[in-house]
Amino acid sequence: MKNLLTAAAVLGLSAIASPAQAGDVYVVDNARGKRPMVLQKESFTRNPVPITNGGPNQGYSSAAMFATPGTGVTVYTGHMEPGGKIAPHEGGTVYILYVVRGTGKLINVDTAGAATSEIAYKPDDVIVFQPNTHHKWENGAEPFDFIGVSQPQPKP
Repeated sequence: MKNLLTAAAVLGLSAIASPAQAGDVYVVDNARGKRPMVLQKESFTRNPVPITNGGPNQGYSSAAMFATPGTGVTVYTGHMEPGGKIAPHEGGTVYILYVVRGTGKLINVDTAGAATSEIAYKPDDVIVFQPNTHHKWENGAEPFDFIGVSQPQPKP
């Protein structure tokens, strides 16, 4: 998993310079005669996300950078402006988030939206969400940038 996070961070660091900057994803493929080939995939651009789960966000943009074919694993990048917020929501997969820069609060909530716990995040933190974890975000005084990797639950 550490290698997956490292790769995700490398893929996303160049794309985090500004909220809407486009980035490129490069995939190294070793399938052709055991000779590594570098393939360029499509570019991505973070776009504003005004609403999450029916609630308003403030200053948040994100993009899916790359989905690994056949695995369901997707790498994301996100940006939140100073003082930004992401409305309460949950994800249906395991989601691993790496904080590239910024500080603020991740607030875990119950299904009614009441706070149950919180994490004060900072650069280089890794936050692992189990499936269906309800939470919201409140950013601090500087921009917040992150790389996230989602992984579907294994089939029983």
